This record gives sequence, C-alpha cells and structure tokens, in this order.
Amino acid sequence: MYQFSFDMRPDWTKKFVFARDIKAYLESVVSKYGLRSHIVFNTEIEDARFDERSGGWTLKSASRSF
Repeated sequence: MYQFSFDMRPDWTKKFVFARDIKAYLESVVSKYGLRSHIVFNTEIEDARFDERSGGWTLKSASRSF
C-alpha cells in the first residue's frame, strides 16, 4: 500500500500503481495538509534520532538541525 491511513484513495483500481500515481498522491497530500513549508529538498541528513518520550525525530544536516 502506498497510502496513508488518514487519506486513503479508494479510486485506485490496482494494488500496485505506477510511480506517477504515487507521486501525484503524495503531492496532493502535501497540498491538502499544507505541508510544503515543512519540506526541505536537496538536503542530506547526517543523523536522525527518535525520541520515544516526545514521539518526534531530530534530524541533523551539514547546514542545520531540524
């Protein structure tokens, strides 16, 4: 499955869809939930740590921490 449980696509006719369909779906989710301002492109992540207490990730790149 290539879908988030909170935003399912019942109109997909195949179990395995093409890459263009997945890309379109992810772009629609980003737009629908206003996530674009939270996405950083072309950035290599050097370290990722999960904090079980907060349930969040801390990411570190060469230029900044997230």
